[in-house]
Amino acid sequence: MPSTPPLAPITVRGFGAVGDGAADDTAAVQAAIDAAASVGGGRVIVDGGGRYRCGSIELKTGVELHLEGGSRLVAATTVDEFSRTVVVGALNSGVGTTNALTNGLFLWAENARDIAVTGTGVIDGSAGAYVIASGDEIYEMDKRRPFPLFFIGCSDVVLRDVRFEDAALWTVRLSGCDGVLIDGIVIRNDMRVPNADGIDLDHCKRVRVVGCDIITPDDGVSLKTTDEFLRYGGVEDIVITGCTVQSRSTAITVGVDTDAPLRNIVVSDCVIRDSHRGVSVSVGTGTNGYVENVLFANLVIETRHTSTDWWGCGEPIVVRSAPWHDEAGAIRRVRFSNILARGENGVLIHATDPGSVHDVLLSDVRIELARWTAYPGGRQDLRPLDHAAPFPGEAGTNGLRAITPPGILIENADDVRLRDVEVAWGDAPAGEYGAALDIRGSRDISWSGFRGPAFDGGAAILVDGLAASVA
Repeated sequence: MPSTPPLAPITVRGFGAVGDGAADDTAAVQAAIDAAASVGGGRVIVDGGGRYRCGSIELKTGVELHLEGGSRLVAATTVDEFSRTVVVGALNSGVGTTNALTNGLFLWAENARDIAVTGTGVIDGSAGAYVIASGDEIYEMDKRRPFPLFFIGCSDVVLRDVRFEDAALWTVRLSGCDGVLIDGIVIRNDMRVPNADGIDLDHCKRVRVVGCDIITPDDGVSLKTTDEFLRYGGVEDIVITGCTVQSRSTAITVGVDTDAPLRNIVVSDCVIRDSHRGVSVSVGTGTNGYVENVLFANLVIETRHTSTDWWGCGEPIVVRSAPWHDEAGAIRRVRFSNILARGENGVLIHATDPGSVHDVLLSDVRIELARWTAYPGGRQDLRPLDHAAPFPGEAGTNGLRAITPPGILIENADDVRLRDVEVAWGDAPAGEYGAALDIRGSRDISWSGFRGPAFDGGAAILVDGLAASVA
């Protein structure tokens, strides 16, 4: 009997896409996706060698969008070309509002299952088209700029090997997604675009981020629970491993937007370099939000100062509870193990409300502080805290405060333990740094095997301003 001939591959050119970078290929690409979805799913090929300029493209259940090498899916350059938009509270000082401007969605999906974006082609966010005013450190952008990829309420999602470039807003945003693999993607963004995060996992569960290479101005990988997607619950069961990250803000951050809990998170075997802040655990919004059960292991971190337009002050490690508006939740059970860090600022463990940071362990951690950039030092960044309360004799405003940074500062925290921790000093001007370990307003702090002198002599360890012995 004659065999049934195989189905012809579904390609965007086969549905009329031109791929010259000028024609509007939205309808053709969407038609190819719809055709695959209509037969239960399959692979849609974005043909190599083309530049496919599109507005909003919806990925549907069962469909894999495969970008062949040499292909480029390019976001439209005017906001009116996006048929799908969303109001985003996380870009409005952490408070959702129906009066906010909407943002366009380039590649999007909602309530889809078993979807994938794969291949070695490029998804181009066209950020340059949305720059209103240029600047040496940061751009002013059109507030309606599009998200390159935004999936909402989807399950069984795969993003593999694709290269993202020139994002105008959060590059890869997943909100309320369950069962996600992000494997080997590359992100390369203009380092002056505000809010151009790399990967944002918002109210997501069971996510693996593996072997990704990220260079982006804002947070590299950000876990959060924003107020506009509370219906999806918390962030749970996340693994981030084998990644390289460079950021002008925080390379890998857990929290800030914490309107629901974030828990059971592992970050391991990553290299962070040339970033304004290394790894961070933070609660800033929502009294119902908290962070617990977070492990950081086997990391190499390098942090530096940059413009205060970007959050951070060169800290390799930050654990912080500081309300963005009224109150913030708690942080508990956080572990840092086997970490080599070099930065222009020290470790910060801070709580605005005493006791809201509890049960933190640093084990086998080496911190070296030095200066190598021309940006001013002698400050800490407590943002999103609106008005940082300074210590006596210190200035502070809008979340930034002047301070002679110690190697490690523990402030208003409970049950923080240091085991085999070392603070070392590199080249820096006289008076740049203070004690190796400075403990203020905290309870149940212990250290064993601690190594490191004060920067300019004096007490290596201070507890509420008084010298303490090295255990």
